[in-house]
Amino acid sequence: MNVTVTSENKGRILIAEVPETLEELLGLLENFNDYEAEFYEINALKRKKEFITVRILMNILMQQTVIITYDNDHKPLLTNNSELISISHSGNWYALVSSRHSQPGIDIEQRTRRVQAVSKRFLSENELIFLDGNKLTEGMEIAWSAKECIYKRVGKRAYDFHTIQLSPFQASECGNLTATFRPDNTQFSLHYRQNERYTMVYSI
Repeated sequence: MNVTVTSENKGRILIAEVPETLEELLGLLENFNDYEAEFYEINALKRKKEFITVRILMNILMQQTVIITYDNDHKPLLTNNSELISISHSGNWYALVSSRHSQPGIDIEQRTRRVQAVSKRFLSENELIFLDGNKLTEGMEIAWSAKECIYKRVGKRAYDFHTIQLSPFQASECGNLTATFRPDNTQFSLHYRQNERYTMVYSI
């Protein structure tokens, strides 16, 4: 398990690559008893590993044993800690963020370069125009994660990604961009990182 925790923008961010097996992970969750009943209701092995991994990493991020539950919007929250959180995973990659000040959002996506096939489902014509260029795939991957990130902040009101409008940006290894949630014109500042292994976008 390769874990990195950083403090940024009034919050903390954890990124981890987790290749361990479920059996190896089970011994790392100190408060497994808090989740035992819920764990044994899960049938799929992949889902069981994700379930355990997220809870191990959240304990690391919070520097204490915490309990994760979910609200009616399926947003994760902590029952024994007042910090607000967001969680994402893709393949063996996991990203978590916490903040005391506002609901954060985070998304991480393993690089697959398949995003162009579904681009019209989540990008407007204006977004497709400013993304067109030498780094089209990279830009689209950042745009997808950015909209996922806003969805995690706004909740089910952003069920249609066309309700989220991104301002023009240039894809690079890291950078900033802004997004507007059109129904109420709320603006969000986002930050991204991208390398050959993953794309990550977060907003606090």
